[in-house]
Amino acid sequence: MNADEERRMLTKVGFFGTIGFGSRPAVVIVDIQRSHTDPTSPLATPRLDEPIRQIKLLIGEARNRSVPIIYVTTELRKDGADTTIAERAKSPVMEIEKTKWVEIDERITPESGDFHVVKKCADGFFNTSLDAVLRSLDVDTVIVTGCSTSHCIRATVEHSSFLGYRTIVPKECVGDRAVNAHEQNLIDMDSAYADVVPLKDVVTYISKLPNQFKKMNYQKQVPL
Repeated sequence: MNADEERRMLTKVGFFGTIGFGSRPAVVIVDIQRSHTDPTSPLATPRLDEPIRQIKLLIGEARNRSVPIIYVTTELRKDGADTTIAERAKSPVMEIEKTKWVEIDERITPESGDFHVVKKCADGFFNTSLDAVLRSLDVDTVIVTGCSTSHCIRATVEHSSFLGYRTIVPKECVGDRAVNAHEQNLIDMDSAYADVVPLKDVVTYISKLPNQFKKMNYQKQVPL
């Protein structure tokens, strides 16, 4: 069964409903760090070059409307003691804290006001501050981008859905080392957990938002 046949079969039994956008989005960028993008890293793949270009376009529009941007990266102890047994056994440990591999790719360098969350496994929410940050910003729509589609994106999208967020995946803004895994997981996520949509639809949605986030002040009102 090819991808089109699978989509038709799942649609026939009731999958692929539309979640839609809410009123207060945030852009979440997962693992666009040097361990995954530097050509000298064994984890890197040139298949991320185009998604990074598209993410840059997305965050440009997000910043125009003061939509929060949250970078989620993986940082581990060298011995892997702060991650799961499965992560240590199944995945190469490249994302060592305090090394160049945990640096965010310079093509999408964070700016003042952006957020940074560190994770220890595939899921961007598990044992991290991501949910707390989103709720403090009163976010109802999580736009998930980054890599890899079949691993960290899939895990983060599922958890976002379980937490009740409207979860959106701009399909041009995610990538994977494996083409088939990328395509299959886009279908799976779109069928049950998120709306997988063209980037142009997300950009159009953001461009029509009121510039409401600038009204919010998160600074502590205490002397430092």
